[in-house]
Amino acid sequence: MPIQVRLIPFVLAAGFLAQPAMSENFKRITKEDQFRSLVVGKKGVSEAGWFIIHPDGTTTGHIFEKKFSAAWVWQKKMYCRNAVLGKKKLGTDCQVVKISGNKVQFIRKYGKGGVGESTLE
Repeated sequence: MPIQVRLIPFVLAAGFLAQPAMSENFKRITKEDQFRSLVVGKKGVSEAGWFIIHPDGTTTGHIFEKKFSAAWVWQKKMYCRNAVLGKKKLGTDCQVVKISGNKVQFIRKYGKGGVGESTLE
């Protein structure tokens, strides 16, 4: 149980997801209009659960059997969100976003932290 507790904040902050596939050629999304056309409104799915980044500046989902919600903005070429998982406030994190086909990666802490990956449906 203690291991799962430590992994939840890391995985969520990284973008909700499991280990990324290293062989794929991910390209960074740097413009809000690219982010909106490629990621926003689509369901991101991983072993941890699912999420949808909505065009109205909200994110909703269900991660590790808990409700996930966030407010987001596109700022300085990054997805910045202030999130809550269940009743726990995760705080604000700006993440570099990369895409390859229908897979998206979120790299936390301004692109210097952990990497999370999901499949877009």
